[in-house]
Amino acid sequence: ILLGMPGESEARFNETVNLLQRLPLTSVVVSFAVPFLGTKLYDDLIQQGILKQGYLAGMDHLNSPSFVTSDFTADDLIRRKKMIKDMFPGLGILYEIENEVYKR
Repeated sequence: ILLGMPGESEARFNETVNLLQRLPLTSVVVSFAVPFLGTKLYDDLIQQGILKQGYLAGMDHLNSPSFVTSDFTADDLIRRKKMIKDMFPGLGILYEIENEVYKR
């Protein structure tokens, strides 16, 4: 699940959650959108003034969004990631391991 793309709305997020609840999934991967240099997303966000050149330095892409749009705040996106993660409680240990790896 990719969170925080431009144009993502509350209604679209709710559709995603409803779909996740209906599917027989045992796990999911939830990430924040990261606009890498050379991608259309990066170019669009630079052009719109949402990103500044060199934004990647010092970012913690695992735990916080790289950028926010007018649709959601960083806190909104973090809450949504936790909400989806909490739908799959068996994934807790994987998130703990992932957080430890990225702290190094």
